[in-house]
Amino acid sequence: MKIIIVGVGCVSAKYLPEALRSAGHEPVFVADPAAFTGAARAALETCVCVPADITDAKDVLRALTGRPDVLSGASALTSPFDEVFPVSRQVAGELGLAHPPAVFAELADKARVAELVPEHSPWTVTFDPRDIPAGLAARAPGPVLLKPSLGTGALGVRMLAAAADDDLAGAVRDSGVPGALDQPWLLQQVVTGDLVSLEGMVHDGALSVVGFSRRTRIGATEVANLFPADDTLPAPVRDRCVTAVATLVDRSGLSHGYVHCEFLTTAGRALLIDANAGRVGGAAVVEQIALAHGLLPGEVARHALLLPLAPQTPAPRYLPPQRTRSTTSYWYGLKDGGVVRSVSAPLDTPCLHTRFAVDGQRVPPVGASDYAWVGMLTGPTADADRDVDRIVVTTDDGDRPAFCHPC
Repeated sequence: MKIIIVGVGCVSAKYLPEALRSAGHEPVFVADPAAFTGAARAALETCVCVPADITDAKDVLRALTGRPDVLSGASALTSPFDEVFPVSRQVAGELGLAHPPAVFAELADKARVAELVPEHSPWTVTFDPRDIPAGLAARAPGPVLLKPSLGTGALGVRMLAAAADDDLAGAVRDSGVPGALDQPWLLQQVVTGDLVSLEGMVHDGALSVVGFSRRTRIGATEVANLFPADDTLPAPVRDRCVTAVATLVDRSGLSHGYVHCEFLTTAGRALLIDANAGRVGGAAVVEQIALAHGLLPGEVARHALLLPLAPQTPAPRYLPPQRTRSTTSYWYGLKDGGVVRSVSAPLDTPCLHTRFAVDGQRVPPVGASDYAWVGMLTGPTADADRDVDRIVVTTDDGDRPAFCHPC
């Protein structure tokens, strides 16, 4: 089966081509290998790749219809990114290709998720940035986050105090979000707490928990992830997270697919802030799940991609929580930002290393957004803790240490 995959992350790009081929599938990526580096670029260069703007359905259609060789024999089109599901669903419909169910695109909308499970969500109000109701900001119960309904990586997210409505319009215009004025935006109550993610999969409408992740941020940048973090969370908090996701699955009708549901937990509460339904966790979570459960990363990445298209796909043999091992991933960058020229990671580390920034790319300071990532180091917790401090990033301003923050 030839599968067209709209977009791919740097970590999954290392594994998906070979993992899909080994299962009898021919992958084609809507991606530009030149935007990647290291093992991710090398793996993509073994595949047919079609560059396009994956946030723009018209551009993806243009690129694919201009390649009859790519469309010949293709049977399915999908994406590993939940925010791209609305685009990929539209493109698949135009081309007559199989695609994950409509619920995937529905749950990519943060406003829809808050509407489905309001009892598990922070206070949320949705608005059209072209027609902001008077007095909208005054309705907020204190400080709020302004965020796009479709978006990832904290791009466009701002914390606002008692903002006036004209400030909302300006903040949206200045957000840098592609198509900012063409999608709904949200005001969501600020909740202070720990960022926790439930990693799991749904089969025949039943949720199975693979484990909990616990993330650390500096500002708007996620910089470290502990998995599994189940033992660090009180049982009532874990139970509330499971109840929230199971309720969302039931009310939405999601039948098959992975979930990476993000919560803010505080004082025994767990509030769902992002459903990330239909996909496995991003960044290095695929590697962490695999290492913790004694699997190959390609097994996890392949199953997550294929499950919604072919529910009979055999699942990896996930272990009970008590038999998993602790892993940590550090998502490092530069404290003050800069132009990346090269990265030196220790050759003797047992950890997995992935470059995100290509040579010559300018990255913002850690704290600005997840676009500040230079690379990731993932492995058993003790090894990752030791070896992240041995990474050196060479910039236009000289050598700099990898900047991140321990879990």
